[in-house]
Amino acid sequence: MGNMENYERDFEEPLLNETSGYYQRKAAMWIEQDSCPDYMLKSEEAIRLEEERVETYLHASTKVRRTERCFACLFVGCCLAQPCAPNRMGNRTAPVCCPWSSCLIVLILM
Repeated sequence: MGNMENYERDFEEPLLNETSGYYQRKAAMWIEQDSCPDYMLKSEEAIRLEEERVETYLHASTKVRRTERCFACLFVGCCLAQPCAPNRMGNRTAPVCCPWSSCLIVLILM
C-alpha cells in the first residue's frame, strides 16, 4: 500500500490549494451577482457537493480539510479578501467588510 504522507503531500495539498482558489473566485463572483440568501444557498450547496465528491473519489481523511477550506473561502474569505470594499451600492462607510457579513454571523451562530 502507498504512504499517506505521499498522498497528502503530492495529491491532497495541491488539490486543497486549487479548491481554495476556485471557491475564492466563486465567492467573489457570487457576492457581486447574488442577494445574501442566494449567496448562502449557493455556498451551502457547494459545500454539500464537495463533501459528496470526497466521499465518492477521495480518501476519507481529506473530507474535513476540504470542507474547512471551502467554508473558509465561502463564509470567511469573502470578508477578509477585500476588507472594506464597496458594497453593491458603493458604500465604503458600512461598519462591515462584506455586504453579507450579517448573514455570515447568523450562519456562524447557528
